[in-house]
Amino acid sequence: MGPDYLSGVFGGVEYQPFSWLQILSDYDGTGVNAGAKLFTPETWLPYGMSAHLTYQAYSNSNTFNRDNQWVGIGLTLPLSGPNAAPRYIRPQSQQEGVDQQAPTINLQQASSVAQVKKEAAPANTEEVEKKVTAEKTAPTHSLTRLTQRLTAYGFENVSVGTRQDELVVQLENNLFNVNEIDSLGVVLGLINEEMSQPKFVFVLLNNNLPVVKVSGTQQDLNNLFDTDNLGQIPARTNLTITTNQLYKALDGVNWDSNRESSHLFKPRVIFSPSIYSTIGSEYGVFDYSLALATNVQVPVWTGAMVDVRHMLPISHSDDYADGERFGNSRHTSTVDRIMLHQGVTLPAGVMAQVSVGQIGTNYQGGTSEFRCNLSRYS
Repeated sequence: MGPDYLSGVFGGVEYQPFSWLQILSDYDGTGVNAGAKLFTPETWLPYGMSAHLTYQAYSNSNTFNRDNQWVGIGLTLPLSGPNAAPRYIRPQSQQEGVDQQAPTINLQQASSVAQVKKEAAPANTEEVEKKVTAEKTAPTHSLTRLTQRLTAYGFENVSVGTRQDELVVQLENNLFNVNEIDSLGVVLGLINEEMSQPKFVFVLLNNNLPVVKVSGTQQDLNNLFDTDNLGQIPARTNLTITTNQLYKALDGVNWDSNRESSHLFKPRVIFSPSIYSTIGSEYGVFDYSLALATNVQVPVWTGAMVDVRHMLPISHSDDYADGERFGNSRHTSTVDRIMLHQGVTLPAGVMAQVSVGQIGTNYQGGTSEFRCNLSRYS
């Protein structure tokens, strides 16, 4: 890549106008590169796989013997499969064999329980309905019960309160890491069962920073969780889901509970494989260096996280051995990342994160990332 590769200031920009297209540009220390990446739709490939094609169309790098135009093909396959845990299981069509995006098992079970309760209701339903109505119209009791149910489920930073005629809920999701949208379904289901206000606002947090707001009425939730509607693909909804003006979403709330089950100083340990590889080189068909990456992440305050990663070598091919062609590039037993990340929410739907520390085994410095939802301006 040349002696100036990743030397000094470098960075890149990605713009995704469609779910299947990304436009990329970066400066790597040797020159400016630009290209595009195409993605397959979610339903094209089985077993949760996805494929992409990358085309670098332009580069003004003058590095000797470097290809400034190239095409790459990638395939991503989840090692755990598309339905790794019961909370993610979805029925599949035997004819098509692909994910039909039906409601998650949590929503299906909730719907089944509600239907059983409805069918098993006693003959004197009027008295029961009065009792249920009385319980739901006791605002403080319902707020406390909702807080207890959300924390018991495993959500963190749970806050429940009211603002005029609105129920307001904010919480941190550290349960549904494969698809965070699943957490929205579970929380909205619990809100639907407990709310006594005509309107609601739900704010999803990441490291105590608001990232998504869902709002609507009690009738909207009733319609969403109606048995007939749950069978629709996708389910019909009038809910408003937005990532804009989140910094105003929690103004003026009278909190009944605030940040129950705090996420601070709770370490998360993440184990994952790390592989360096070459395919079809002049030295072999396939060469690799495999290691176990152990990542420890500890939230320390709002938006801030300490991130440490250790690499433990497991195996490598002959060409990654000492003295061989790729010997200097194989994994070593080392701590290759010690960083502090700080995220902030900015106006106009902009999210930013600044990271400083040891970025790689031989790199110390900082990075910054910005994310903006440009669709709000179109």
